[in-house]
Amino acid sequence: DASGVWDDAFERAHGWGVVCVGHSLGAGVACLLAMLLRGSGRAEFGKARAVVFEPPGGLMSKRLSDLTGKLGFVAAVCSHDWISRLSVRAVQELRERVLDELHNCD
Repeated sequence: DASGVWDDAFERAHGWGVVCVGHSLGAGVACLLAMLLRGSGRAEFGKARAVVFEPPGGLMSKRLSDLTGKLGFVAAVCSHDWISRLSVRAVQELRERVLDELHNCD
């Protein structure tokens, strides 16, 4: 029973909250898990947060991304990590630039 595991963990944690942590794809999972836990209705998860490193871009809508910031979720991204900046729009722009360059080739 999964709820028994959580109950046992919170009994031992003495008031500590839940912080979901992850890197890259795991960062995306950690962020979504923290949001699901917050929405579960259990008081212990009411302040669940996420601290993530280089989450994948395009994982959430702008509105949802803004909400995670208001909830105290934190994301860190290295300056040259392209996965974190990846989005549908970025891929579409890259496609257009490549096609333009191919069109301009002799």
